Amino acid sequence: MSQNDGTKIEYVIGLSIYAPIKPGVYQLEKSVIKVEYLSHITTPLGPCELPKKMSTVFKVSWTDKNGTAVKKLYSKTHERFLLVYEALDEINKLLLAFKFVSIGHIDGLSVRNVGIADSLFHACFVDGVQTPDLNMRLRHETWDIVVGNEDPHNTTALAIPHIKGDTNPVSKKFVRCFELTEHGYYTEALVVGFSILDDRIQLMLKDILDLSGIIDDREKNDFLRSIKERRLETYLGPILKLLHGNSIYEMWEYAADALSWLNTERNRAMHGGYTAKRRVATISIYACMRLLSILNQNKCLEIEFPIEMYREAKLKAAWSEDPPKWVPKGPAAETKEYN
Repeated sequence: MSQNDGTKIEYVIGLSIYAPIKPGVYQLEKSVIKVEYLSHITTPLGPCELPKKMSTVFKVSWTDKNGTAVKKLYSKTHERFLLVYEALDEINKLLLAFKFVSIGHIDGLSVRNVGIADSLFHACFVDGVQTPDLNMRLRHETWDIVVGNEDPHNTTALAIPHIKGDTNPVSKKFVRCFELTEHGYYTEALVVGFSILDDRIQLMLKDILDLSGIIDDREKNDFLRSIKERRLETYLGPILKLLHGNSIYEMWEYAADALSWLNTERNRAMHGGYTAKRRVATISIYACMRLLSILNQNKCLEIEFPIEMYREAKLKAAWSEDPPKWVPKGPAAETKEYN
């Protein structure tokens, strides 16, 4: 390849999916994907066996003509981890074609969208030279000695209190948003997160109206449903100001920017046939949780997000590409704090 052609980027990604796709090379609009079914791969610890009939290796390659991909891959920031999501997006275009022609067929049941959670391993090569970052999620036989048991982080003890009873109901709804993002369903994560936020805000306003004792349930529903345009801005602006004494804009200086961004992205997805990327999904989850957290702090409603969950939302948003100014960055994103 000549220098004028650009740099060849190749991602080798092993995914925990086994679909009726013939091994071979497939040409997409932006990239070329080679599909292989390997028995093992070579790791720094030696050969590592891949799950039989449960894994597929995709080699996604494209030409980086302006150098932006190489710049990301060799950066010292989170940007070097972002390019794998572009490769996964290309794989999903391939899988969509196979799913499209397999609806209703038993083989089609194993074809689905994929995300980073489906990755068994991934490595990137620039003009044939591997970059420093190799991500392995496969458990090698020698690693078991280090791990030592099935539950090294004591997850079972943490989960048991939440098995019985409806603990943290709103927080648990946001778990679905994280899951959808991990498996590459970015548009769905955006829509679900927005729906949770919208639903909880309506319930909040109904609760505040209940305290006034002025209108009955039918009137409350009619009142809230009559607002069609820019609903969240209206709910959390003049209506919250009238009923509570403070609007969201007085509680958070970036509320207007965050709500405008969130509404725009949601409307594009719902009404414009727009497919969201991972950046939008991660930032939208944080925005929804941030707004609810602020309302909780100002005693408008009662919601408590586990701080680890809230921190993860902050980090995912902060470590996306070009996050808005209202997303915490650096140490502020890493701290276990709600503010």
